Amino acid sequence: MKDLGEVDTILGIKVKRNSGGYALNQTHYIEKVVSKFCHLKIKDANTPFDSSIKLEKNDGRSVAQLEYASAIGSLMYAAQCTRADISFAVSKLSRFISNPSVEHWKAIGRVLGYLKNTKELSLQYSKFPIIIEGYSDASWISSVRDNLSTTGWVFTLGGGVVSWGSKKQTCISHSTMEAEFIALAATGKEVEWLKDLMMDIPFTANNVSTVSIHCDSQATLARAYSGVYNGKSRHISIRHEVKLKVFNEIQSMYDKHLKGLLLASAATVNGQAKEGCLDRCEAVIIPYPFGTDEHCYLSPYFWVTSNHSSNPPKLLLGKPSPEGNNVQVLDISLEGELLILNYVSHDCYDSLGEADSLYSYDSYLKPGQFNISSTKNKFTMVGCDTFAWFKGQRGHESYRTGCMSICDNITDVQNGSCSRNGCCQTSIPDGLSAIDLTLGSFNNYSEIWEFNPCGYAFIVEESNFNFSSNDLRDLKSKTELPMVFDWALDKETCQVDVNDQTNNACKGNSTCNKRITGWGYLCNCSEGYQGNPYLEPGCQGTRIYIYNCSIYFHELIS
Repeated sequence: MKDLGEVDTILGIKVKRNSGGYALNQTHYIEKVVSKFCHLKIKDANTPFDSSIKLEKNDGRSVAQLEYASAIGSLMYAAQCTRADISFAVSKLSRFISNPSVEHWKAIGRVLGYLKNTKELSLQYSKFPIIIEGYSDASWISSVRDNLSTTGWVFTLGGGVVSWGSKKQTCISHSTMEAEFIALAATGKEVEWLKDLMMDIPFTANNVSTVSIHCDSQATLARAYSGVYNGKSRHISIRHEVKLKVFNEIQSMYDKHLKGLLLASAATVNGQAKEGCLDRCEAVIIPYPFGTDEHCYLSPYFWVTSNHSSNPPKLLLGKPSPEGNNVQVLDISLEGELLILNYVSHDCYDSLGEADSLYSYDSYLKPGQFNISSTKNKFTMVGCDTFAWFKGQRGHESYRTGCMSICDNITDVQNGSCSRNGCCQTSIPDGLSAIDLTLGSFNNYSEIWEFNPCGYAFIVEESNFNFSSNDLRDLKSKTELPMVFDWALDKETCQVDVNDQTNNACKGNSTCNKRITGWGYLCNCSEGYQGNPYLEPGCQGTRIYIYNCSIYFHELIS
């Protein structure tokens, strides 16, 4: 290996030393890229992207697709090396790489014009302070067609930017708060990586102070600090369960038990199992009072089974059934909710109007100790030649309801709306513990078979189903959809044993509360405490400090 002296240029990045430290730029590289695409008649621009223009997917003929891909690649290298200011624009434009249009090319020209106008900009780094500081933000529903938002983050160190990103989120957020929260979770993951990187550098390992993340959404910060569960945000928990460890700036920042940043995601609960018991099955946490063995659950009502015969393993509700009809559990909330997969009823026919037995089957959910949530679920029917109803059990009483839908053309169907044109919904009564779905057709779909060969009926978590005209055909391949069960302690009071008043189901720093819907009681951590209120020693305390919307967590020893 030969010593070539002080670095000047590396991989197209110019390194300049000055009185303030070091500066990195890609002036020469940008000039080459602008020259390569000079035929676009590039004009100087003051911003890389015009937010007033809504770029959409091109359904027409592609315009110079290979050259467009080359332009995106050239811009992406600049965006990843030194030009964080074009990250959003490049991320946005890269989504149309498979079939670009003239409008997409105009946007490419604007980014190149901005780079041409600002080619001398540099990243400036000084030796101190060695402080990592982050900024998180989100653009709500920045993608028109799929209703997805965009996450953005920036981290600085030594006075300059060291990490940045702009990415489309992978799940639909229903508000700006949820979009900001998902962005905050992604930023937390980046913090973990940065801090691990700094730990591997001898010069910085003992000099990195507490990381702060700045967020401009008060609603998001309030949700992050809140120990109260909100069922409407479960989808954030499933897709973005960021369970980072607590750190303390007073003690050693890199104690092995405190390493990392705590960014609790929306519905993440400190749910522990009993000692010696299985605490999770794949991504599903199994908190007490639930358990997989007799000594692990509070009562047989809370028996769950980890089924390792499937790959990956699945968590099933109840004692293993010889018939194999246990429902799969997707999430257990200590706030009294279970997210499960419930069966979809199908009624399908071939082009001659004959029943298609391969795809036709009914759904039945047997009575049990759990109620079907009346606040989170909807009875839903999909089809244009369809009627459906269900019979349910409420204690010793029966309940029936249903709906129907008739439409002659797919143009009658409105996406996102269950308005009886292709889709209808009705509410679930409180206290329902069993269902038996019945599904039928008026004319065996013979007149609409080309776009709708089947009818479908199911009970589904309302936030987990957004109707589309494609469902008239595509639901044929769906056998299960998410549904919410309500659970509670199966006693009239919070006492596990009514004859032993000292044996209380709710442990330290928790309160007993009657369910608002359904039956029974739940235990909840007292204000300022988090953890599992059913498991000794009970809920634990956590102090939260807020400095200018920055996030700092310090664990208290209970």
